[in-house]
Amino acid sequence: MNRARQIMNELVDELNLRSFLEIGYANGNTHEEIKCERKVAVDPSPDFKSNYIKKNAHDLRLQTSDDFFKTNTDYFDLILVDGYHEAEQVHRDVINGLKFLTPNGIIFMHDVC
Repeated sequence: MNRARQIMNELVDELNLRSFLEIGYANGNTHEEIKCERKVAVDPSPDFKSNYIKKNAHDLRLQTSDDFFKTNTDYFDLILVDGYHEAEQVHRDVINGLKFLTPNGIIFMHDVC
């Protein structure tokens, strides 16, 4: 995922992206490294043993992405879909993410092959 983080940060810089939604926070590594000003993460069961979670304050929503999208009203410049890796869920996350993507925003996907 290191190269993916690098690519996302290059996009943040080149396109002046300011907001980031991560679906699938896990241990917080990716969330911590993305350089957006406003960051939100969604994960119903993150790895609370991670040093990232203990050391850093994040807007971490302890819920499924489906539940998050039901009540979300914010728009994001960059969305990373890296949550539950079942095809139907990935499809829903992309469709829901498109509803909350800014006009020049980007959806980045990981682990989809």
